[in-house]
Amino acid sequence: GNPFGLSHTVTTGVVSALNRSLNTDGRTYYDFIQTDASINPGNSGGPLLNIKGELVGINTAIYGKAQGIGFAIPISRAKRIVQELISHGAVEAPWVGLAVQTLTPELAHHFSLRDRQGVLIRTVEPGSPAARAGLKRGDILLSLDGRPLHSSEE
Repeated sequence: GNPFGLSHTVTTGVVSALNRSLNTDGRTYYDFIQTDASINPGNSGGPLLNIKGELVGINTAIYGKAQGIGFAIPISRAKRIVQELISHGAVEAPWVGLAVQTLTPELAHHFSLRDRQGVLIRTVEPGSPAARAGLKRGDILLSLDGRPLHSSEE
């Protein structure tokens, strides 16, 4: 990073949580990696690396009301954004107003489901297209447009 004009700055930290949400300017953004690595002005856009030196995210934001709470976009999402920019010149991500997570075997067992694939709806924003469609927190989506859903990445 280059915080405050200090080039080649490296910080360390711990991934504190996955799938975090951020509320700003009346919108909710989902699926961030939370870290306590120092992210200062000039660090945004820098890499978030794991202990093996593998790129796992792109540092994006800090929680302004506290120190040591930073957020990164997962690299899987960043790669999709890059592909859309290359293919279409813009990101074509429709807003449906929900956050999902992959249905794990543990979650399927918890909900007594025979099907072990799909996605669990974590949150539905009031007034969103998802809410108007009748989707609720805790619902399980097994398919989309007739195609089976295997993970939240789909």
